[in-house]
Amino acid sequence: MSVIYVVAKEAGEFGQLANHGAMLLLHLGAISAIGEEFGLKRLDECVYLPDDQLFDFLRDAGATDEQIAAANPPLWIEAQQGVVLMGDYVDRVRSYHSLSEQTRTAVLAELEEFKKVFEALAQTGDHWHFEYDI
Repeated sequence: MSVIYVVAKEAGEFGQLANHGAMLLLHLGAISAIGEEFGLKRLDECVYLPDDQLFDFLRDAGATDEQIAAANPPLWIEAQQGVVLMGDYVDRVRSYHSLSEQTRTAVLAELEEFKKVFEALAQTGDHWHFEYDI
C-alpha cells in the first residue's frame, strides 16, 4: 500500500495516519492544483524524497554525489505553517465541488488529521515535511 506521512525534524517519523494518507497521496496532484488555484503552496512541494530513494535513481542515471545533493536540498517547513496550510486546504477542498463526494470526504478527513499532527508539532516549534513510500 502506498503511504504518505509526516517526518518531523526533531521527532522523526511522526503522525502516520491510520489509513496511511492513501487518499491524499492518490490525489496529491489534483489537491495541490486546487490549492495552487487559490494561491496556496502546493502540497506536492512539501514532499521530500529521502536520499536513499533519490540517490539510487540518480546514481543509476550517472549523477555524482554533488549533483544529487544539489538536486535534493533539505526541506523543512515550520509546523505552524503546516497548521495554516492544512486549514486553508480544508476550506478550499470543502468548497470544491468538482471532486466526488466520497473523494472529498476522505481527503478532508486526512487533511484534518494532518492538521492535528502539525498542531502537536507546533507546540514544540518543530519542522516537518511529507515523505511517501510507493
